[in-house]
Order: sequence, then C-alpha cells, then structure tokens
Amino acid sequence: LVLPYITSEIAVKKVKKSKSVTNFLFVGQIAKRKGIFELMDAFDLAINHHKINNIKLFVVGDGPELSSIKKYSSKLQIDKYIVFTGKVNYESLSYYFENSHVFINPTLGDYRALIGFEALSAGLPLIYSKYDGAYSEVILDKKNGFIINPYDKSQFSEKIKFFVKNNHTVSEFSKKSNEIFKNYSIKKIVNNWIKIINI
Repeated sequence: LVLPYITSEIAVKKVKKSKSVTNFLFVGQIAKRKGIFELMDAFDLAINHHKINNIKLFVVGDGPELSSIKKYSSKLQIDKYIVFTGKVNYESLSYYFENSHVFINPTLGDYRALIGFEALSAGLPLIYSKYDGAYSEVILDKKNGFIINPYDKSQFSEKIKFFVKNNHTVSEFSKKSNEIFKNYSIKKIVNNWIKIINI
C-alpha cells in the first residue's frame, strides 16, 4: 500500500490580487542549499535581460545568508523588486500566500519539503526545483507549474517570464493546484493513516 502520509496546509482568504504586478513568493531558510542565490540570478536575467519590470519577489525567512543575499541583490540591481521580510511567525505567513501569484522553490537539495504542499493548499502555481523529493507530488508539469533545474539560470528565468507575460494562465494553474491538493489535505492524510493502521 503506497499512500501519502504527511502534509501541511495553510489557511488563506480570497483577496483581490494585483493585476499590474506579478508577485512571486519564496519561503524558507535563507541559505545556499535552498537555492537563494540561483533565485537571484534568475530574477536578474528576467529583469535585466528580458526587461521585465512589472514583477515583485517576496523573500520570507531568515538564515545565515540573509545579509549576503541582500548585498547580492543590490549588486545585481534588482533589490527594488524584492521584499526581504526576515523571520515571519507562522500565523502571518498567510498574508504572503494570499498576495502572491506564484510560489518558487529553488532548493538545491531537500528530501521532501512541506512548503510545496502549503503552496498547493493556497492554490498557487509553482516553479519547483527537481532537487526536492516532493516535486513529482506537487507538480504536474505545464499544468499547475514547472519543474526546473535551478542551476540552469536561463530555463529558470524563462519560467518566471512565462507567468509575467501570460498572467491569464495563473488562474488556470491555480485551479489545478487546488485539485492536486485534494490528495494531500489533512482530511485525506488522516484517512490514509486509518487505512495503514487497519492493514
């Protein structure tokens, strides 16, 4: 019997999101392993090469590279497009999920990050690293998001560009994320555990 047995979800409200700016969201530890520098490089290409300026990135979290990544974004001249929140308590996370259009997980190595399931529960499209063990669970490629190699800066930036240039697809991708999450809701996982225990 193979069933999902662990998940995470976040309570969000429906809010009117910006139509003039596409908001991207990163939530996690600000560390090299999380692909934070690769994320900056991809945004640099999107902004300075593809000339995209109707874009914003929320970077939510704290960690050993927070000071360095702020300096790096300034060096790349993309800091005005980025909001570094620092550490945010769990109750306040919903604000960022509610006001973002697309979630990004650029990790360079994770066993099975739960943050992707939270992004699904918030109905967000995803740009998701192939180096997270959960990628095949949370992504249907080109249906609710894209699987990327975060080391491939060109590919990464193209997916960012896609959502900005095709913002009408965000709602379609969002619906698919909501549909996928039905398999990972708390209720579904509890039922899976009941099945496992009753074997």
